[in-house]
Amino acid sequence: MRQTFNVLFFVRKTKTVKSGETPIMLRITIAGQLADVLPTETLRL
Repeated sequence: MRQTFNVLFFVRKTKTVKSGETPIMLRITIAGQLADVLPTETLRL
């Protein structure tokens, strides 16, 4: 049985805080099942 998975990192610009940092989101898809994870990492834009 073959299963596919996809890992996607993206920036949530709508959640930018006053310091200019933006959270990095992680989206994992395995065989069509979706899971969103909010790591504790941020990115300064």
